[in-house]
Amino acid sequence: MRCGKIWIILKPGAALLCCAALAFGLALPAPAPVMAAAASFQAGGYENPRTIIIAAPGEKAVTTGEYVSLYGACDYNYPLYLNGTAIPYTEHGFFAQYLSLQMGENRYTLENNGVVKTVVVTREAKKPAAADPTGYTPLGGHCVVRLDNITHRQGPGASYALLEPVARGAVCAVTGESGPYYRLADGSYIFKSAVSYSGAALARNQVQAFKTTPLTEDRSTEIRLKMPAPAYYNVEMQEGQAVLTLYNTAFAWPPPLKENAMILDAVLLSEPGATHTRYAFRFQAGMKPAGYYIDFRDGGLVIGFRHPPAPAADGGLTGLKVLLDAGHGGSEKGALGAALTAGPAEKDINLAITRYAADYLRARGATVIMTRADDAYVSLDDRVAMIKKNNPDIAVSIHNNSVPNTTDQTTTQGILICYSLPSQAADARFFADRLSAATGRPQSGSGLYDSNLALTRLTNCPAVLIENAFMSNPDEYEWLLQDGNQNILGTEIGRAIEQRLLEN
Repeated sequence: MRCGKIWIILKPGAALLCCAALAFGLALPAPAPVMAAAASFQAGGYENPRTIIIAAPGEKAVTTGEYVSLYGACDYNYPLYLNGTAIPYTEHGFFAQYLSLQMGENRYTLENNGVVKTVVVTREAKKPAAADPTGYTPLGGHCVVRLDNITHRQGPGASYALLEPVARGAVCAVTGESGPYYRLADGSYIFKSAVSYSGAALARNQVQAFKTTPLTEDRSTEIRLKMPAPAYYNVEMQEGQAVLTLYNTAFAWPPPLKENAMILDAVLLSEPGATHTRYAFRFQAGMKPAGYYIDFRDGGLVIGFRHPPAPAADGGLTGLKVLLDAGHGGSEKGALGAALTAGPAEKDINLAITRYAADYLRARGATVIMTRADDAYVSLDDRVAMIKKNNPDIAVSIHNNSVPNTTDQTTTQGILICYSLPSQAADARFFADRLSAATGRPQSGSGLYDSNLALTRLTNCPAVLIENAFMSNPDEYEWLLQDGNQNILGTEIGRAIEQRLLEN
């Protein structure tokens, strides 16, 4: 007996069982079938390393934090000791301990089946916070947006709310700069790296004509506003209408629009002499767009409103298009679990779950587009371009989570749905609640995370990013490695997508 934790020796060479492993909520491995259990687990892509692996922290780590998670894998046939005291691990040998750090060196020695490894974590005093170098400098001139899906904020820093991205080619008046941002004439801020700046004054623009396309191939109603230059703009999606503001642009009276299922009419909201023009596109009764997009083409600004998906006659998904993004791939491994490279990386688990989701959706009649179907590297820009090009009815990115080793990895767990724009919050809430209920697993915190992500910083379709579980949590990592659980996750993601599309 060590510190109240009982180890029972069954027979020489047989498994030793730690009662403290129950703290993780996992069943202890039975003594006789340990090897069989390992073999079945290998079928899920994992082969137990049968030695101590320290996933984090490094052997000589330095931190200013008060705590650190010591995290890794061991041979589950034998007890694991930390500084002489037995500690729990999961059924297949994954462990984490959240440790309080003293100032200076903290030495931790792990022992398991004759293997000894030592980690030294040095805690240093926190340095004073650096002064904010941002500041503000007035400027004149204009800039041209040269990148798609750019970060666009209410203020000059990550603490300010995201605004919807501005289409490539838009010409914006600049009034100042602050750190890495330019301030635009409407008071918003845009990354300098996303635009080309000129000190020249911006010439006055003008709307000259309107053209309506009632229904495009991807089920959108488009309106083209002909104008000499690509105007900087803002779109406000309101109840029953969308308001388009064109900056530094003189108006033209909107003519009657061609008959279409989406838009009833266009109304001019600006007054003569205003520095910018505002149009309200009023929707048909009961019609709510599933998204919108703006492009500069055909000599003007094109705004398209996506028609909501309609269920097939058989109640399935025939005629609907779903884009699934398996996070990471190729050289981009994503998070590593307790076994590091001895176990599958996040990219592998993401792909397995995504394939199961695709199988379900295709069986229900949907057209499924995958950003990758194998272990290929696909850049973030290419993934975003696929969403913009294909205009799916929904885009879902599938990931698994991880937290730094300064966080308690033993308690950080659950489903988390990430989104970027306020218009996506309802979809994110739906997926968090639906997947948690279907899998019987908790949500991480509120279940939602508002984040600046390229794959959700989109307006042309509902878009969310699902973090299914934490690779950095021993229990969740072990759960994720099993093929049956990957099947459950993928199938339930597919069902959630189906339900969301059909109820909207």
